[in-house]
Amino acid sequence: VLYNDNLYVFGGNPFEHTSNRLCQANDLFVYNLGCQIWLPDTNRALAWLPSRRTAHTTLLRNASMYVIGGYNGMVLGDMYRYELPDSFCSQHSSTACHTDPLCAMLPNQTACVALTDPRINASAPTTMCPATICGLRVVTDLLVPDDECGVCASGPCSYCSSSGSCTSRSSPETCSSNITAAGSCSQCAAHVSCADCASANCTWDSVRSICSAGARATSIATCPPMCSSYTVCGDCSAHPECFYCASTRTCISVMAVMSEYSFGQCIRYQIGSGCTAGASCSSKTNCSSCLSASPLCGWCDGGGVLGKCSAGTAIGPGLYSMNSSVCLLAGLNGTNSSINSSAVITSDRQVSNWQFYSCADIDECALGLARCGANASCVNEDPAVVYGSKGYRCVCPPQYKLSSNGLSCDPVCDKVRCLHGKCAAPN
Repeated sequence: VLYNDNLYVFGGNPFEHTSNRLCQANDLFVYNLGCQIWLPDTNRALAWLPSRRTAHTTLLRNASMYVIGGYNGMVLGDMYRYELPDSFCSQHSSTACHTDPLCAMLPNQTACVALTDPRINASAPTTMCPATICGLRVVTDLLVPDDECGVCASGPCSYCSSSGSCTSRSSPETCSSNITAAGSCSQCAAHVSCADCASANCTWDSVRSICSAGARATSIATCPPMCSSYTVCGDCSAHPECFYCASTRTCISVMAVMSEYSFGQCIRYQIGSGCTAGASCSSKTNCSSCLSASPLCGWCDGGGVLGKCSAGTAIGPGLYSMNSSVCLLAGLNGTNSSINSSAVITSDRQVSNWQFYSCADIDECALGLARCGANASCVNEDPAVVYGSKGYRCVCPPQYKLSSNGLSCDPVCDKVRCLHGKCAAPN
């Protein structure tokens, strides 16, 4: 959202091959449009951050930014409101204060305040733009030289390609190739594969999987085969530009993660020694063992303990091209029914629901699966809600106490009135 000449960006997909394997973030970034720099320490302005997410919606209303929904492995339905500050000065350290064009340190150096604060010395600069701010545009390890040129060479700044520095046009450093317009920067960074990079006479970095202008262009003959040509996990993951998606059983370019797999389409990435065959879904006979067997497995719930463990995704059983919203429960207690898995549907034959992230609670008491003793009553519990629960608990009637096994009830006899013989049970 845009507010007070600042662009606010929350969350997103920060995935970067070999350095950042996260697919969702909860960072707050603020870009000052006037000086064209990212402001420092903006995360410190949030006392509590929403969960990591991507594909969410943000909107501005009455000086507040609203973050709505998104995806973090499952679809989110929450909403957060953040009251946008007029400045981040009060959050800054002294070092960060000097790099925020809207802030300045008080004359006694005790606090960082906004430039509009009346305590600021009238002779102090009213803004750091444009001269001293240029050097801050490229202070990051995430930009390749072509990108550095693009963010520098605009407004009051120029970019020196030989030194990789960004300086003010009014006092440029001695450089044989000062670039003053972003359109004059190399376009090599736009190429996302070795073959495309080499065809454009650019240099391909196989470790970081990035293309940039270089003194020596990559030869297309040295480029590895396309990731899609590999069909085995070990062959695929041996190449730094590729990873193996276990759920789709395909080899994918690392550049496709953010553009094609942002919403959890690939449940598990396998790289290098991480290649494993995975457990068979069909051999699992209950929901808990099914979901723990493999990221590919989900449970078609047939009601109670009935069901079937099948390969699938969060959408339903089946892997993508074979994906379905229908659980096939043939052979369960003699039934043969296809039941929609998008919602719990009751019928006189079966109840079915596709469970992929967690197992639904079953009523062990009603199904006769509880092991409570003869004198005990069974109370159903959801293990997801009651920590440590086995799915039910046994409760004893008056004048009985629960035994150490938690299942049977021992009598609590009145020893005063029990005069003859041994007390066996309350009257």
